[in-house]
Amino acid sequence: MKQQGNKNVPMDEKLVAGQRSQRRSMLAMIGAGGVLSVWHKPIINTVIVPTHAQTSTDAPTVTTTGSISSMAIPDQATIDIDVPVSHPDGSPTTISRVVLELDITHGFQGDLVISLTSPSGTSSVLVDRVGTGNTAFGCSNSDFSIVLDDEATAMLPVNLGDCPSGAISGTFSTGGGLSTFNGESTDGTWVLTIEDAAQTDGGMLNRGVLSVTCA
Repeated sequence: MKQQGNKNVPMDEKLVAGQRSQRRSMLAMIGAGGVLSVWHKPIINTVIVPTHAQTSTDAPTVTTTGSISSMAIPDQATIDIDVPVSHPDGSPTTISRVVLELDITHGFQGDLVISLTSPSGTSSVLVDRVGTGNTAFGCSNSDFSIVLDDEATAMLPVNLGDCPSGAISGTFSTGGGLSTFNGESTDGTWVLTIEDAAQTDGGMLNRGVLSVTCA
């Protein structure tokens, strides 16, 4: 039996034959005055952009605390308490945040005015007779257990209706009173001043902590 023509022709020879046939067709087209369109595979330039790990530019911060010893608060008197604060050598000394924690026993909350003076001499009133916004006497209950921090959202009682039924406790903003010290140098002695501005009741500062953060 006679074998069919290309059944056993190797694959490479088939490809060569196909290429020759295609070339003859192209030459015939050119010889006949035809236009030969040649398609080129487009060249795509890929730009690789290096990625760099993001490095935080936040400056390091250092917080130093000063303990405040207990002291009596006499009726209708003012006491000043020195609070030394110093940061370690080589650490930042520019104030970025001040937090004051106080525990006070007193029979009438609305009597007290509390202020703080920085080593630079800047004074700021932080607590000013709570509840006296619409009355001369203010909050009439006893005691404070408070943290004053201008990053807090709650405020101390302003009017009589804001006063709690017991001790004033929690974390409160001073409305910018503590932020007054930002940008100053912390090193030196701070002064905490507590005034009993009305008669009848005295009290006791049980403890306190002044925290100063620098950057």
